[in-house]
Amino acid sequence: MENILVYLNKNRETIVDYCAALIALFLPISTAIPNLLLIPLAVIVAFTFRSYVVVYSKYILAFLASILFILIVGVLNSSFINDLAIYSRYILIVLVILLFSQVKNKRVLEHFFIVGVLIAVIGSTYAIVNRIIHNPSFLLDTGREVNMLLWVDRPYLGFMISISVFCCLKIAENNHKRIWYYMLVLVFVGFNIYISARLSIILNIILILIFLYKSTSFSVKVKRVTTFVFLGVFVLAISLSENISSRMHRTDDLKLSWHLIKDYEPRFVIWPCATHIIDTENIIFKGIGSYKTLENKLVNCYGATITNNDDKKKYYLNAKFNAHNQFLDFLLVGGIVPFILLVYTFVSICFSKNSAFELKFILALFLAFFFVENVLHRQLGVYLFSIFFAIYSGVTEKKSFSDL
Repeated sequence: MENILVYLNKNRETIVDYCAALIALFLPISTAIPNLLLIPLAVIVAFTFRSYVVVYSKYILAFLASILFILIVGVLNSSFINDLAIYSRYILIVLVILLFSQVKNKRVLEHFFIVGVLIAVIGSTYAIVNRIIHNPSFLLDTGREVNMLLWVDRPYLGFMISISVFCCLKIAENNHKRIWYYMLVLVFVGFNIYISARLSIILNIILILIFLYKSTSFSVKVKRVTTFVFLGVFVLAISLSENISSRMHRTDDLKLSWHLIKDYEPRFVIWPCATHIIDTENIIFKGIGSYKTLENKLVNCYGATITNNDDKKKYYLNAKFNAHNQFLDFLLVGGIVPFILLVYTFVSICFSKNSAFELKFILALFLAFFFVENVLHRQLGVYLFSIFFAIYSGVTEKKSFSDL
């Protein structure tokens, strides 16, 4: 046993880095394997706790405080057991941040994650091609059918692709084999356009343009020409994509298109219902305190709001959509305190001089995702946010337990 402990302490950094990288590899591939791999990572960190590195930062403390506050609200309102499926994910957030803050070699984790996403893209492409062979008129416009073919639900696969694009562009900046990373970016962006992951498409455009103008490898003239060509090709690809046209309900009549978008997009019903609950339930300071109660209130609002389409009403009542906004979710359940703490997490990183550009970039991506999804309600969302939040927070002050 003593020899094992000596070996673990001697090779702790390498073992932790590769255990963490394996978890990142399997995130786009499996829901169970990351949980299983988390066990040996936790054991290794526990057995070498004297080498544990504490990460000090106001934004990490603010985020963890927002999670803790939500958990306390659940306990005080006796809803913790009923809402255990969600609260268990919040506990997982804390664990993942504590473990992944020990990662030293971020580049290894980034490469493993890129490979995992590429495998998911290849597997999804095979399933789509196989479906089209049997049904040539098939379009990727209906969420339920698409998610059966994709290895991961479309919004999350699209978002993981955006993270991969970010990693590829970042690595390519100082790599003599940058052409391979640029080719991966083209593959990822092309696949995103094909599956019409709308938010991810926008994020990819922004990422590519920012990295292009940030790069010192190209002259100003080359940057301008590249931007013009890229945007031209991109607009052409969007225009020719039947999947995007169908998802965006594009018609020759702009007013009709807007009407169809409002009619088919759930958030045009969900967000007004969420704000209505905030206005009428007097919960701004204390929150509802229970996710089950919030679900019932939202469902009741859907039933009262949708009056002219029975099929649509039935769909919403069965789907029981959550708030589809992580900030609204914290405000509705926990009140103003966790909401402010979550907002502060993002704002403080944005204005912090000590935060690396990669942390600001990755948090900007998650900020966009938080606005349209309850990211922390999903195990995959928990892993994605916690992992990248933790590994890119390593530029702040650290201290080892052995020094305490």
